[in-house]
Amino acid sequence: AGRSRRQSNDALQLMLTYIDSHYGERLSVENIAKAVSFAPSECCRLFKKVTGDTIFSYLRSCRLAHATELLRDTDASVSQIAYDTGFCSTSYFIEAFKERFSVTPLQYRKNL
Repeated sequence: AGRSRRQSNDALQLMLTYIDSHYGERLSVENIAKAVSFAPSECCRLFKKVTGDTIFSYLRSCRLAHATELLRDTDASVSQIAYDTGFCSTSYFIEAFKERFSVTPLQYRKNL
């Protein structure tokens, strides 16, 4: 039996809220699915269908958005910001940041 549109919208909203409040942690589709009481595969399908994005792509965007705030508003090191925003390594954080913003985190901070 399929879920109603309302259930799907509610579940998506819960997923977005969960990701936005837990982005700094190690997140898996299983964690997110458990939080919204959906099967992991259903979460992925629903998320992609409604947002056009994968859960992990959204999570990375969320982490990078928070990283720009930390670069702007704090003196925290790039490594600390990478850690605080849930990236598993500083090098991956710098790579993802540069891919999104075409500058490294330090260049971004310098250009503010």
